[in-house]
Amino acid sequence: MITPDDIRFICLTAIFSNNELSQLLTLKGGNALKLLGLTERQSQDLDFSISESRRLDIKSHKILFESLITKAFSDLGYQVENFKLEHRPTKRNDSIPPWWGGYFISFIIISQETFEQLDDKQRQNIGAHGITIENGQKKIKIDLSFDEYTEDRISYNLNGVDIFVYSPLMIVDEKIRASCQQLPEYTLSKAKDRSRDLFDIYTILINNIDDFTNLDSPENISIIKKMFDLKGVNIDLLLQIINPSIDLLNKLNSDYISKVIPQIPLDKQIDFNYLVSFNKKVFDRVYQKLK
Repeated sequence: MITPDDIRFICLTAIFSNNELSQLLTLKGGNALKLLGLTERQSQDLDFSISESRRLDIKSHKILFESLITKAFSDLGYQVENFKLEHRPTKRNDSIPPWWGGYFISFIIISQETFEQLDDKQRQNIGAHGITIENGQKKIKIDLSFDEYTEDRISYNLNGVDIFVYSPLMIVDEKIRASCQQLPEYTLSKAKDRSRDLFDIYTILINNIDDFTNLDSPENISIIKKMFDLKGVNIDLLLQIINPSIDLLNKLNSDYISKVIPQIPLDKQIDFNYLVSFNKKVFDRVYQKLK
C-alpha cells in the first residue's frame, strides 16, 4: 500500500526531474525539515518557493506538472485524476500587492485496478474513490509561493534526483518571518496561532550549533532582511514576539498543547514557557541587527 511519504517523494522526484522546474522551485516547510532529517513530522501539503520575479503560465505549466506527476504515478500502477493548477488568490484586486500570492495544485490518485472496476456513474464522481492520504484527506495538495528568496538553497539527493530545499538556517529565517506574518497587524494574511514555527526554530537551532552561531551573522541578516522586504513585513513586528502580550501567549500555548505536543515524541517535548523564552532571545538577536 502506498504511504503518505511515498506520495510526497514521488511528487518531489517527478517535479525536480525536470530542469526548468528544478531551477524555479525550492522545497520549504515541514517536508523540507523531514527530508533533511531535522524532524519526524511533515506537513500534509508540499510547500515550494518560486524564485523572485518568476511566474508560472497556468496553461503550459499545468500541462508540464500534470504530465510529470501522472507518469510518475502511472509507472507504479496509479492514475492521477482531477488535476488542477490555480492562482492563489483566485481573484486579485487593487488592495493585493503584485508580490503577494502564488499557485495551488491539487489532485487525487486511484489505483488503476480500482479505476477499471468503476462503472460510468462512479467515474463521474471519481474524487470520492481516490486513495485516502491522511486524516481522511484524499486530495494531494501543493502550495507554490512566488517572489521568494531562494538564492542560498541547498540540494538533497532523493532516489538519484537532486531536490532543492531551503537550508536549515533559511528555514529558521522563513519561520521567523512567518511568525510575524501570523500577527493581526500583518493585514495581508489572516491572523493565526502557530506555535509549530516556534518549535521548529528551537529544534533546528538547538541541534545545529553552526546555525545557532550564524543566526545573526551579516550574511544571514542580509537574507532575513531580503525575506522580510519581499513580503512587506515590518521588522518592528519582531517586537511582538520579543515582548508578547498575555493574549498572544495564551493563544500560542493553547495551539501548542492541542496541535504541536500530540505530534512530538515524549522525549522531545519541552515546556511552553521555555520554548517562548528561547524564541524571544532568537528574535531579539535578529532584531538588534536589523534595526
